[in-house]
Amino acid sequence: MITTKVLGCMRSGINDMELTRVHIHHEVDTSIRKLGLKHINLYQIHVLDLLTTIDETLWALDGSSI
Repeated sequence: MITTKVLGCMRSGINDMELTRVHIHHEVDTSIRKLGLKHINLYQIHVLDLLTTIDETLWALDGSSI
C-alpha cells in the first residue's frame, strides 16, 4: 500500500496552497512522479483548511475526479 499526504501550503504560488482542487490534483501528480509510480492507494490531507470549503476538498479527493 502506497500512501502520501498534502499540506495546506506546499509552495508560494496561488495554486500551491490550501486544499483547493487545483492544488490537490497538482500535488497528487507531483507525488506520483516523484515516487516513480502510476498510482497511489491512499491520499490524505495533513492539516485542516479553514479557507477552502470541505465540499471542494472532498471533490478533489474523490477517486473518480483524479
